[in-house]
Amino acid sequence: MNVGAAAAGARDDGDSLLVFLHADSSLPSGYGETIEREMCGGRSRRDWGAFAFKMTEAADGDSWAGGMIRRAIEFGTNCRCKLFGTPYGDQGLVIRRRAFDDVGGFEELPFMEDYVMVQKLRRRSAPRLFQDPVVTSGRRWDERGLAKVTLLNQVILMGYHLGVPVERLAKWYQFNF
Repeated sequence: MNVGAAAAGARDDGDSLLVFLHADSSLPSGYGETIEREMCGGRSRRDWGAFAFKMTEAADGDSWAGGMIRRAIEFGTNCRCKLFGTPYGDQGLVIRRRAFDDVGGFEELPFMEDYVMVQKLRRRSAPRLFQDPVVTSGRRWDERGLAKVTLLNQVILMGYHLGVPVERLAKWYQFNF
């Protein structure tokens, strides 16, 4: 991601915007207008922001219960973002070049670099949260189970805060139970 930011160049004023998105996520139509409105409008200029979270439907169609669990995960993710200012890369991080440079860019990590970036940005300012959702693939949840993936994600975050090496956490993430 740092290579992409370097390749994007920068305006002299550091006010350009960089957009980072996980490979299994898709920006909403009209995302450029959304970014312009939310990040460059006169109301409040923020250093960074992110879109809302939405998950794709199951490949074979959701059961009623599966659909409700997906909506609950989306709701919980979006509430976490509003309450704690903690969006992740699957929501599309939009970062002002100046802020990106000031926090030293992304850490060179095999995993969780978006989480670490958000922690650095939060110390600087709160994010602007956009209403439009980025749609993220539900493949991992479909293959492994909605509850299992959600629980594993929470265990990984707890492990990170307890000092478990990121390389080990990356192996946990690949764990197929």
